[in-house]
Amino acid sequence: MDSQEDIVYPNDPKVGIKVDDDLKQLFRGIELPRDMVDIEKELQKNGMKPATNTAKRRAMAQVHGIVSKPKPKKRREISGRTKLTNAHLPELFQNS
Repeated sequence: MDSQEDIVYPNDPKVGIKVDDDLKQLFRGIELPRDMVDIEKELQKNGMKPATNTAKRRAMAQVHGIVSKPKPKKRREISGRTKLTNAHLPELFQNS
């Protein structure tokens, strides 16, 4: 690892950090550019390294004729070992 700047930590709900309402309003009031290329240029202008290179990725996709499309969602199939229960309807499964 080059530096600790590249480390990202998850939002831990156990840590009780209180954020001032003024800071929240300031944060929410910032508008970001819609295009990732513009965001990456702003990061580089401020001396930060973007995690991705969108311009390069788009150029490579154009050269190779790759069209970005959403990934199809995998459908989970029920295996024979899966036990199905309807815990919210217990009266249907009581032996009368």
